[in-house]
Amino acid sequence: MLLGFGVLVLFVGRGSVSPLFAQSNACPPIAEDQPRGIDVIVDQVELHGNPLSDSETAALVRDIEQTHFFASSTTNDDWANEIMEVPIRGTLQDNGYFRVLIEGSPYLIRAGGDGLHYGLRVEIEGGPQYHLGDVRFVNSREDKPLALSETILRQQIELNAGDLFSVSKIRRTMQSMTRLYGSKGFIDMVPEPEFRIREDSRIDLIFRIDEGPRYRIAEVAVLGLEPGARKQLQLPQSAGDYFSGDLWRTFFGDNQSRFRHGATFESAMSIFRNTRSSTVQLALDFAACPQPELQANDRPHLATRTDR
Repeated sequence: MLLGFGVLVLFVGRGSVSPLFAQSNACPPIAEDQPRGIDVIVDQVELHGNPLSDSETAALVRDIEQTHFFASSTTNDDWANEIMEVPIRGTLQDNGYFRVLIEGSPYLIRAGGDGLHYGLRVEIEGGPQYHLGDVRFVNSREDKPLALSETILRQQIELNAGDLFSVSKIRRTMQSMTRLYGSKGFIDMVPEPEFRIREDSRIDLIFRIDEGPRYRIAEVAVLGLEPGARKQLQLPQSAGDYFSGDLWRTFFGDNQSRFRHGATFESAMSIFRNTRSSTVQLALDFAACPQPELQANDRPHLATRTDR
């Protein structure tokens, strides 16, 4: 049971919690980027069996030829697989070719002082061009209704029935749904898409949503500020509130000048999650060091604790 709802609790460290939030006074130097290997320049792209329009093809080829790639050795062709799986397959699947098959063959054109110049021959079997069919939202626990209404969930979808099926738009829909649930305290929510391909070249989409528990804030720690500055700080939430990532993200944006230069929301906010009580402890560190590389994740760092 939570006590003191609506009360901001400031703590420096308590038991096994303090090491998680500890920060050094000085930021370590950020290491310079190390060479990634041999430079690869793609001078020519041949797309055989390509179902895209001329303008779409020209844009795709231009993007590939203007991108710098790297190889770990002269016999390593991972860069070619990257091209086929990301820009080529991605473009085709965003144009409805959901079941496209791709096979590529790189060939060396010349070795120059600026790197290895390659051509890439790609065989494409596009298959049918699919459109979006019906969309449903269901709780992964079939005995429970969803916490959010179908109306608000449908507002997160960038596609309408009959539109060309686009994998990247479905991916953005899932990110939007995850953020929406996170703003309501459901920080463990996971959407799993299920695709049902119809004979009329439409794809019905079912989102099976594992909502997880709804988390309340147990405590909030403010680190890296003098006591006087802490008192003047207007935090968006306090103990007892359902955690909302959006509110804290907005707070960080409004107060970014107070944080150490280069800090990000992900590096400044730590969340210590107690799965047994469905509560979180928050640590907002104004002295947090910037992180040189962050994973492509919309949520801040989450740690799990179940021993309370």
